Amino acid sequence: AYVVAGSHDVVLEELLGWLRREKGYAVEAHWVGSAGGLASLMLGETLLAPSHLYDEESGRYTVPFLERYWLADRAAVIRGYDRELVLAYPPRLAIESVDEAVEKLLGGELRLINRNPGSGTRLLIDSLLRRGCEEAGIQWRRCTSRVKGYGSEARTHFAVAKAIVSGDADVGVLLRCAADFYGLPAIHLRWEQFDYVTLRESLGEKFLQDFRKALRSQAPMLAGKHPGYRVPRDTGKIVYP
Repeated sequence: AYVVAGSHDVVLEELLGWLRREKGYAVEAHWVGSAGGLASLMLGETLLAPSHLYDEESGRYTVPFLERYWLADRAAVIRGYDRELVLAYPPRLAIESVDEAVEKLLGGELRLINRNPGSGTRLLIDSLLRRGCEEAGIQWRRCTSRVKGYGSEARTHFAVAKAIVSGDADVGVLLRCAADFYGLPAIHLRWEQFDYVTLRESLGEKFLQDFRKALRSQAPMLAGKHPGYRVPRDTGKIVYP
């Protein structure tokens, strides 16, 4: 079976389902987070690593992280699409802004449902909390201990939504489509790039060629079924190197 390991995505799940049905591929998907996917690629354990790691210093996605995994000279990045990340909460709460949510998390008034370490969403959550801690004059190592639920982790965006709906958490960061599916009010955080990383030597693989074709032919239709997706013109193209 072909292995896809990395960040979880709704459109990707449907793309892989289409490749199984229409092309007969045996595909395994492991949602280990963006960093976990790059580590798997480095070790030769996966063919394709979906990633949305954001480097605040450069303002770029995924490419600045390749060097950390000894992939800068070996990897190719296939352009995927853009996704909207939101901060969601239950209808019984009235949260006006992200800053308010962070302040209440640091004050112990709200419970967080976190994401698994190494995921791009976890990086964003930590970035929001770190900024709130700096403004409040709290050291980072003390910061996370103040947040109820910081240690509770969900592996998918829909698992985050379920935790909020079930009452196990008050706030979480997830895809717009997952929040909308469960009827959760949400505050826009950012549009992010969701791309795919493979080894340059693997680009000739029939599965990857068909995957890139599916990105171009199927992704616009699949993304159109879900709120919070944008498919650029260069989807499926090699954007690095």
